[in-house]
Amino acid sequence: MKNDNQFFTGKDFSSSIEWIGEQIPGGFFIYRADESTEILYANGAVFKIFGCADLDEFKGLTGFTFRGMVHPDDYEEVDRSITNQISSESSENRDYVTYRIIRRDGSIRRVEDYGHFAGFPGYGEVFYVFIGDITENYLAQQEDYRRSNVYTATMERYASAADNSLSACIINLSSGVIEEVKGIDLYSSDRVGADKDGFYNSRLNSFRKRV
Repeated sequence: MKNDNQFFTGKDFSSSIEWIGEQIPGGFFIYRADESTEILYANGAVFKIFGCADLDEFKGLTGFTFRGMVHPDDYEEVDRSITNQISSESSENRDYVTYRIIRRDGSIRRVEDYGHFAGFPGYGEVFYVFIGDITENYLAQQEDYRRSNVYTATMERYASAADNSLSACIINLSSGVIEEVKGIDLYSSDRVGADKDGFYNSRLNSFRKRV
């Protein structure tokens, strides 16, 4: 895919950078490290991440600035994080941030951004950035967090029930076997490894005798 950024037109050195940029397995772009955040170069993979067919569509979507690439609700925090990271003595002028983007079709995706702050001959201070779409991994991680929170809340309720119930148990629904049992009045059938039907029947029979 030919990238017709004017930044590289008519210069052997720049043309080499353009060629290399298109070989990189992922998104790569360069932007000015000033208030304009003007993009000097973006490879074809960046266009695809943003759902754009070519440079013109990408320019129309983002204004060809880094600020225009980042979701407007995320930009201030992203800019602050980048500034803080490259100001750190241990960062070696590198930064890592994640943020949302709005694709050309209006869908919202999440990307990760590895940047390096450095000079570029003839253009001053710039950021060289590798970018990749991490939406699926991010959503999977969020689901893991949600399930973890649900599990924690469930176990807290189980512990509370066990302190106030004759019997409370955790049952593996696939095997039908009791995995944990607690309570203040346990029967001989209320044990780990017991069949859930035996557990239910013993409690049911006890209830019937009492009533």
